[in-house]
Amino acid sequence: MPSSSRSSWVLFLTWSLLLSSTPGCRDSPQPTPDAGVPGDSGTPDSGTPPWDGTYTVLEELGDGTGDPGVLSSCALVPQVGESPAGGCLDPAIFDLSACDARTLANVPKDGIYHVRLRREFALADGGVGGSYSTVTMGLIGDGGPSRFYYAPVTHEERDADSLLLGTHTLSRDGGSTTTVLAGCEAPSNRYFTGCFARCVNGRVVQRATADAHRMLWREGEDESAGGLELVSETYVEQGTPLDIYVANNHAYAVSANAYLRPGKPGGITVFDVTDRRKPVLKKVISLPDDQLWNSVWAKGNALYVASQDTGIVVFDISNPADPRLVRRVPSSAPFAVHTVLVDGDRLYGMGLWPSSNTLVFDVSEPLEPMPIS
Repeated sequence: MPSSSRSSWVLFLTWSLLLSSTPGCRDSPQPTPDAGVPGDSGTPDSGTPPWDGTYTVLEELGDGTGDPGVLSSCALVPQVGESPAGGCLDPAIFDLSACDARTLANVPKDGIYHVRLRREFALADGGVGGSYSTVTMGLIGDGGPSRFYYAPVTHEERDADSLLLGTHTLSRDGGSTTTVLAGCEAPSNRYFTGCFARCVNGRVVQRATADAHRMLWREGEDESAGGLELVSETYVEQGTPLDIYVANNHAYAVSANAYLRPGKPGGITVFDVTDRRKPVLKKVISLPDDQLWNSVWAKGNALYVASQDTGIVVFDISNPADPRLVRRVPSSAPFAVHTVLVDGDRLYGMGLWPSSNTLVFDVSEPLEPMPIS
């Protein structure tokens, strides 16, 4: 079976699939028969190779798990569980009195932003703790739709001293989800701070301070220095795309449904990318009651999908354009798996918190994973 060439792939999770032909990201590896490592016989799992005692010290950048503290001097007036009198898209729900709103003129009309949302919660000792999550945001200034929190912006107010972005989506059961971000101040054109609210069916379910950092090339680095060339972008209709793997000239994009794009089921979207400039949609797969798919990997004729509903879902891709469901592992009980990867003849499935277990399978027969205790 022909092996696929290694390619660079960047998946814009909110709205597009970016395909590039430059080496650098995950793809099916080129098979190298009997290619062992120094000190190893070349046979899989024949032993641990000796360490020569040398290593390279890497810069410590932190793991991003700590509490960053309050990110902005603004505040959301309603409490969690309340229904704002003016609705979640009413600017009056935010107290911006402590903000230097004049600096919001520094926020560029266009740009892709990495947004941190810092939530507060009560501690058992009576104190207040905090945790944060991240989301991407794309601002479009030429009349196109901006995007925030995985959805098109439906409400936007921008002038020299104000910034308000909101999304409002309807679910299949008739409910609604609203998210809104209000700018507080922008010390420079590289980032700004603000406050965030998320409402479900008109009631506040999440409130947070926020900061948004514009995604730019490093200082002194040109765009071409990255060695990437944009050759095409393809919209993924299904769910929220979270991961992608390329094998045998086919791209497999896995999506989750959840609340990220209400009404759109999760699953796999398959593209024929033989012509990198013209990806062709070949198939969309969605399985009932199994749609929280987060990660994907391939080995031989097997495609492994991490499911937070059922474990690892195994597909036969001997016909790359038409994946066929083979089985789920482990078969003993459903297991929430967040991430999968293959190293040699080992398949690893990392569990989702709070279990956080790691499953290990022998995949010397790729379509028949065997658990290793």
